Amino acid sequence: MKKIITAVLCIYMSMALWGCAGPAKEDAAETKAPSLRETGLELIELMAEMAASDDYVDMAVGNNAVGDIVREIEDEDHGLPEAVYSVTVSVDNLDKLMEMAGISTDMSEELRSYLEQRVTGSLISTVNGMEGAESLAAANICIVEKSFVNKEATEDVIYIYTYEGARPAAVSFRVGDDNAVTATGSFITAENLPLGSEEYIKAFFESLGLDVEVKEVTA
Repeated sequence: MKKIITAVLCIYMSMALWGCAGPAKEDAAETKAPSLRETGLELIELMAEMAASDDYVDMAVGNNAVGDIVREIEDEDHGLPEAVYSVTVSVDNLDKLMEMAGISTDMSEELRSYLEQRVTGSLISTVNGMEGAESLAAANICIVEKSFVNKEATEDVIYIYTYEGARPAAVSFRVGDDNAVTATGSFITAENLPLGSEEYIKAFFESLGLDVEVKEVTA
């Protein structure tokens, strides 16, 4: 598991800051921007469509254990969520994640500041990787991303969407300059996670030694 967590962290650490691509454009004539909750639902709809595309899955992974996991998602209903929870991740979790991966925390302040911006984005991939490489690979097949402007978004956050009889989904929102936000969605392919309430979600992350704040999002 340590090798998988290390790989996840290395991917996020090596990526250039998404803001280098330029901020999302804002159309002054547009009406109020969709909420983070609504934006997450849009991404999940696209993720479900990807999982349901046999041609896409065959091209991406073929007929193997990873493809089997994705094809199971195809049969699940990711329409109306049973509940939605926001998870705010403390940057103090960086040391714990690096410890789990066996990576030294001895670094410059400049590098630490850079990596702290990646804690939120790496957390769900780390959770998926805890169940093994196949779980992580299946989740990565259906990752989607969208950049947009939202003046109400003030901090990085993860939204977890739970469904009856279906795998949960997660969308991480990273806030940049000029109200630009990047949303990244993926399914939570790790099974049997206790995600049925605020208390269960918080207890799960605390069991990993991670400090998070969890709230139910109703609108």
